[in-house]
Amino acid sequence: MKDNIVSKQSLLFFETSGFSMFPVLKTNDKIIVKSTDAKDIIPGDIILFYNDGRNYCHRLIKKNWKAGKIVFYTRGDSYFKGIETVQENMILGKVMAVKRGNKIIATGNLRSRLMDFLLVVVYYRIIRRCLINLRQLMLS
Repeated sequence: MKDNIVSKQSLLFFETSGFSMFPVLKTNDKIIVKSTDAKDIIPGDIILFYNDGRNYCHRLIKKNWKAGKIVFYTRGDSYFKGIETVQENMILGKVMAVKRGNKIIATGNLRSRLMDFLLVVVYYRIIRRCLINLRQLMLS
């Protein structure tokens, strides 16, 4: 993700880079991020957070209470392993929409969550099948 953010009241406009959220988010997509209270962020939401001098955009997998604070567990859609722990004070907001070319795609509603889930499942299955085939070719 790039660090070029434009802020307008409680909305952030952000240009993406990288492949961690592929196929849902692609490089150079424009995202609209709304400042959101931590209690209003639920598993399945795509959040923007700041860590180690960089901005990241990942999907919330789960959230728990630890020592009286909310801890978020996130992962990019294209990652097979690993979950990143995010503290409440690191969160910049929740992705509300994606602008790709002339098209604006809402996120966070039931329809978009279902479509994101289907995209990710299909993506994982294709990649997994390719890796299995590659392994079989290498062993034969």
